[in-house]
Amino acid sequence: MSNFLHDIEEALGDEAVESIVIGGTYWLNQEDDERFIPEDKRGVLLSWEEARPLLDYAYDDGYGGEDCHPIYLWTATRVLFIGCYDGSTWVTWVPRHPEAGEPGTVGGG
Repeated sequence: MSNFLHDIEEALGDEAVESIVIGGTYWLNQEDDERFIPEDKRGVLLSWEEARPLLDYAYDDGYGGEDCHPIYLWTATRVLFIGCYDGSTWVTWVPRHPEAGEPGTVGGG
């Protein structure tokens, strides 16, 4: 088991969060799940201070079903989101602005 907030903050490094949107998934939107995020907090721009405690939960990042909320998280230079291959899940990112470089794939290929 991993901690979703820890994985996000590890990918962030020292960058400040400008804003974040948290998506919903069917299996995490059940009110009896400790990872439940209220509907009024999903699909809207949130500050990092507001979103951070909502994402502090254990999740299975191994193969099987995705076990964390999808996110878009903006810093000054990057957009972070969830990568997934056959349920194996990780936090990944793309540049926020156009830049030269070697693009990769997310989720296999």
